[in-house]
Amino acid sequence: MDLGVAPSGAAKTELRFDIQALRGFAVLVVVLYHAGVSAIPAGYLGVDIFFVISGFLITGLIAKGIEARSFSFTSFYYRRAKRLLPAAYVVLALTLLAAPFFVTQLVLDDLRMQILGAVTFTSNFVFWQQAGYFDSAAETKPLLHFWSLSLEEQYYLLMPALLAFTPRKAWLPIVAAILVGSAALNAYMLTVDTSGAFYLLPTRAWQLALGSLGALVGARVMGARALSWARLPALIALFAIPAFPLGGPHPGLDSAIVCVSTLILILGATGGKIEASAPVRAFAWVGHFSYALYLVHWPVLVLMRARWPEAPDWAPLAAVAVSIAISLLLYWVVEEPFRRGFFKARRPLTFAMATASALIVAGGLYVTAPGNAWSAVAAALSPATDSLANADFAHIFRNNYGLGPECAADDGRTFADTVGPCRTRPHPRVVLWGDSNAMMWGAALGRQLGEAGLLQATRPSCAPMYQLAVTRADDDTTSARSQTVCLTFNEAVLDYIRDTPSIEVVVLATSFTQPAMHGRRIVLQTRENGEVARRPLETMDPVVQSYASLARELRRVGKRVVIIGPIPFAPRDHQQCQERLIRGQTTPEEGDCNFTVAEWRHSRDTVLSFVERMAREADIEVVWPTAAICAERVCRTRIGDTLVYRDRDHLSFDGADYVADELDLSDRLLAAAR
Repeated sequence: MDLGVAPSGAAKTELRFDIQALRGFAVLVVVLYHAGVSAIPAGYLGVDIFFVISGFLITGLIAKGIEARSFSFTSFYYRRAKRLLPAAYVVLALTLLAAPFFVTQLVLDDLRMQILGAVTFTSNFVFWQQAGYFDSAAETKPLLHFWSLSLEEQYYLLMPALLAFTPRKAWLPIVAAILVGSAALNAYMLTVDTSGAFYLLPTRAWQLALGSLGALVGARVMGARALSWARLPALIALFAIPAFPLGGPHPGLDSAIVCVSTLILILGATGGKIEASAPVRAFAWVGHFSYALYLVHWPVLVLMRARWPEAPDWAPLAAVAVSIAISLLLYWVVEEPFRRGFFKARRPLTFAMATASALIVAGGLYVTAPGNAWSAVAAALSPATDSLANADFAHIFRNNYGLGPECAADDGRTFADTVGPCRTRPHPRVVLWGDSNAMMWGAALGRQLGEAGLLQATRPSCAPMYQLAVTRADDDTTSARSQTVCLTFNEAVLDYIRDTPSIEVVVLATSFTQPAMHGRRIVLQTRENGEVARRPLETMDPVVQSYASLARELRRVGKRVVIIGPIPFAPRDHQQCQERLIRGQTTPEEGDCNFTVAEWRHSRDTVLSFVERMAREADIEVVWPTAAICAERVCRTRIGDTLVYRDRDHLSFDGADYVADELDLSDRLLAAAR
């Protein structure tokens, strides 16, 4: 997201309005996408445009400086810091100061690592690590957008050394090899780890390397007739793909088309009437403050949505307007003065930026910690008199893994790896089998069963089914692969149950959301002749038959079966709503954070119908948690001082304990199993 300013000692470049226009277009599609404008469903591709531009400009500047024998690593990184850090640090400081007034403690806990990642240019690693099953939604992370800045800076750490320490004739082959190798790695990673493919430099370097390649061959092809002819199709693609994406995992085909189109437009520029036209200059005007707008818009949108979750459709666009105003101020008051060099003394400025880095990190640790004075100021401005006003929400809403994090059976762990740490007795009588909606019952059932013992056999997103798994047809390949893992996991669980004489009762639990869906959006996966086959799930019959077959197989080996029904669900983040309610920050639209039985039944009508049919045809009794949560047509997300839900469809540890005790859940399950 550079402005193309040459580092000290490098050859100076004239400002290209066509590149500034590309930058303006890129930031606008990103901002409008983040604002929820439905006409740009793939506006995130604007970041890919930035990557190509950045690779082109920086590589060209470094190469010219090296060829002129005037390039300096010290000057290069000093000018990079002076260019990027002042504006970024202002945004980081303002976000830190504002966050306690807008977001919940759980968001502040995440923000702590986000601040450290932003200052050390490792945000992409932070968000890759935070992209877990129970991770909070992207729209709650005020500094999420720093991932792309971090990735760019990591590229800039490597590219100068690569060019400075290799012969000139090797530049083109090396950059081409980086492009091809990174693209190949990206294609592979999209099949095994889409988060890694999205966030990490090795899988994104091809986009920057494409710009670098263009910079190295630019003088030879700039303005070539073939490129001039290709400009119109490239321009059409650049506008069309963000609005009408071809689909698939990202970064994939859409990204490749946009990146190549960007490079064609850069290299095919002729300096003619098009570059001087009013639309180009209008986009170029936005391009001048595109860095500031990119920095500002996301925290503004996140804080607005945090304080006004039921905001009308026009509110995000109003936030964009506010972001533009703040961005212009940041550009004029901070970014431009530093870029033009009003602070000329290098050592004092270097010391000032190092000090600011330390203060930002220290401030992040302080402001995001529970009970600090700044948060107390925020709390004092809220009319909170609730008994839970000073509660440790991070602890209350911690991830509910049941008997322990090991029982999620992810990160490469197999079911066999979890058997030891995920049982309460060496020879358990009861197995709790299912996905995260089974996991949340683990601790409560383990406590209630006592000497009977519990084995928790759980894996997120793996419904307990027999020789069957389901997934969305439009999901990426990672989802399809994860469901193949589910087939293996469930086979291992069933084999263990068959081979373990102590086990008497099998408790099945899942949300039943995907198993209850069918039609074009869902596919089922089965293992046929050792291979996994996929086909559309046109009716619910195969899923019903799967549960019936599972019940028959378990009974054949002497086990009894019972199901814990799905908990009441409503389309609202209970966790966020309850903390805001306790602090006196809720809006009238949110009310008391509860929801009606009618809302739940309407939103989950297909699921509830499926569970009833499946239980009847498979002859399995369902124990419903509903009675402990819903009363007088209202489902409560808080009962007394117990915050029942961890998120929209998972119970907190305290909530699961409360429901289990209210229902005498273990006794009911043992009595209902057959």
